[in-house]
Amino acid sequence: MVYVWRPKPRGGTLRARWDDIYWHIRHNKNKFVEYDWFVAGHAVDKDRRTVTETFAFGYVGSPAEAVYPQWEYVRRYMEEGPEAVPASQVHLPIDGRREGFWWGAHMLLNVAPGHWLASLLLCRCSRRRCA
Repeated sequence: MVYVWRPKPRGGTLRARWDDIYWHIRHNKNKFVEYDWFVAGHAVDKDRRTVTETFAFGYVGSPAEAVYPQWEYVRRYMEEGPEAVPASQVHLPIDGRREGFWWGAHMLLNVAPGHWLASLLLCRCSRRRCA
């Protein structure tokens, strides 16, 4: 199953079977880099032709090749099971609390490689204050 959390006015949580979603890698124009690439999911109706909902999934970044490894990891996990993939080495520091400001800011700047200095400073701050 796939769960997409939406604002309550838009119906709250979308629940869909993995096989009822059409997945593809797409891009949007971005002012910092040429394109932001990400995996898009389209929940389809019973006729398998009508898209009822579209959402972004996972990593957003550039170049397009940066998206493929994450997508392959998730695809194998969902289609072959957790034993088909190695355990994740990256864990958000959110056990018992929300994601911290510095962590979120650092992750946001990771998708804008032209701002490497700001990203480096935020990374150092996030390790000291919010980790």
